Amino acid sequence: MWSNNKRKIILAGVVLAVVVAGLYTWQSGMAERIANARAAAACIQPSNEGDEEARVNCLIQVALDYMRKGDIPAAYRAFDYLYETYPFFGASGCHVHAHKLGDTAYYGFFITHGLSLQQMSFPQQTTSCGYGFFHGFLEHLIQDHPQSDYVMKTCEYLRERLTGDMHDIARICYHASGHGFIQAVADTLKKSEWGKVGEIVADPLRKCEALPGRTEQEIEECREGVFNVMSDWMIARNFGLSFDFKGPFKDCDTLPSRWHYACYYEFGQKLSSVIGDKVPVAAEYVTSIREPDIRGMTFGVIVAGMMQRLAPLDEYKTVFTDCAKVSDDALFEVCIRSATNGMMEHGSPDNEYEKILPMCALPELAARGGTKKCYDTLAHRLSRFYPPQKKADVCGMFPSEYREACNKAP
Repeated sequence: MWSNNKRKIILAGVVLAVVVAGLYTWQSGMAERIANARAAAACIQPSNEGDEEARVNCLIQVALDYMRKGDIPAAYRAFDYLYETYPFFGASGCHVHAHKLGDTAYYGFFITHGLSLQQMSFPQQTTSCGYGFFHGFLEHLIQDHPQSDYVMKTCEYLRERLTGDMHDIARICYHASGHGFIQAVADTLKKSEWGKVGEIVADPLRKCEALPGRTEQEIEECREGVFNVMSDWMIARNFGLSFDFKGPFKDCDTLPSRWHYACYYEFGQKLSSVIGDKVPVAAEYVTSIREPDIRGMTFGVIVAGMMQRLAPLDEYKTVFTDCAKVSDDALFEVCIRSATNGMMEHGSPDNEYEKILPMCALPELAARGGTKKCYDTLAHRLSRFYPPQKKADVCGMFPSEYREACNKAP
């Protein structure tokens, strides 16, 4: 009898402990949410009405404050709250803001506390907004260690550690290495070398190409990382550089042909002020590009870039319906693929797929035979952001005729 009563008392104690722990966790979570809401609301004042940049700079600090403490999960909970609550925040540059989280994690926590890469935690949320966190964190890591053997050791370590849940982590690492290679050049750039695009990118690009045993895709990612930073410098008019919106690819065309693709890829992403968010304008714009592969790719990055602005504002449907009106069959397929990829890169963190599924089912796409392309593109993008079980769950939401292909997609 005593034995049964004792077991009941122990069981009741365990249940009570679980309830208390759950209540504490709930209260802690609620306190954090309230604190985030109050801190964010303080950024929206009559004094900065109409000054979106000031509001955005204030809002991002809510997440960065957690990052400086090394609390990456809390930083991303705040980041997700900002994205969902203030659409203009995400529309002003979801990837750029995530990049700042990575910058801050590197300088404000990793370096400050003298940590090793093995000691860093990388929760799944760090894949959101196009792996912006890793772009920032790894850029500075490689900037401080711009040696090929260090890059290889770092990227292959991350591949082994994280690929199971973050399928594209190695590609992202090699891309960020391109960032780091050119940032390291900037650290020693002489004023006499300013303004010379070809000379500035040459050494970083050769470092990309000298990475031993890398696939052509990984080398290309590294090249794109170099040109990504270069295009940012040109827009910001750093180092005597400037971006020619009337002839954006002139500098690309002066380079060796093997560098053209990466250059066009990154420079094409800077044309929103010229093209806006209009698919027909983008389709017309790229007709002057002679090389078919580069023409299609450039059109694609322009379309995908539209989603960075439109996805948070829920104004993305027009891109899909306009894709269906693109007369060129090759560009039509590129448009569907790029619109879908753009939504995954810039959509609601951890729930990017939710807004894409209804787009794939649009009758306008079906009329052009684009339904399969949309679902297939989404299927192949899921592992980039989600662990296997979540990918399987999302595949289960596909129409039955596309479900098996989704489950088999790498």
